[in-house]
Amino acid sequence: MSAARTRSDRVAHVVGSATQRSLESVLLDMALASPDVQVPVRDNIYNCGDHDESIYFLVRGMVKSMAWSRGGKRCMLAIHSRGEFFGEVGLLGTPRPDTAIAMKPSVVRRVPKARLIASLRGGDVFDDFSLRLIGRIAERQRVIINMATMKCENRLAVTLLELARKMGTRQERGLVMECITHEDLGLMIGTTRSRIGFFLKTFRDTGLVDLNGDGTMVIHERRMLAYLAQEV
Repeated sequence: MSAARTRSDRVAHVVGSATQRSLESVLLDMALASPDVQVPVRDNIYNCGDHDESIYFLVRGMVKSMAWSRGGKRCMLAIHSRGEFFGEVGLLGTPRPDTAIAMKPSVVRRVPKARLIASLRGGDVFDDFSLRLIGRIAERQRVIINMATMKCENRLAVTLLELARKMGTRQERGLVMECITHEDLGLMIGTTRSRIGFFLKTFRDTGLVDLNGDGTMVIHERRMLAYLAQEV
């Protein structure tokens, strides 16, 4: 049996059983039915302004979502890790507002809108996906609101906590995650690399984070939450 026939059979199976399955399982099977696309580090997966009505699944690696102001100022909207879907906003049919860039050698799978809609049609999962899309848009709005209303160090604390919960592993000593460069953290919260270094040193000195020598960091979740509660 050819690889194309195998993928078609899997897609048909997903379409026929969408009403009985969760949204995540349907999306995952759709991704598994798509071919791998190798993306070298720093290469773009899609670009701002593209008319690309697709959703992407990150098989391995790490991807950042970047946007630019009219004046050329950069802003990092999100970091996506292995096992995560991204690029949902492109399904709205409007030009993409962001560019997705591989932060390390990555493998992605692309699911076109037509195939995605066919797999969701006729079941409650379509409503679930609509809520997912609304949630992704709300995340983008929250990034902008945080930029306008929170102090830099608080934005960094919130960002580290969110990244650790999404990308890290929960261990006895705290949430352990791979270190993000000072430049990328600066793009996420809207400040310079030097200020990121200063804030991280302060967080370390006050016991909010541990910076390990193996390229990982530990976020002490309860302490970070207590710190943020005091800053409100």
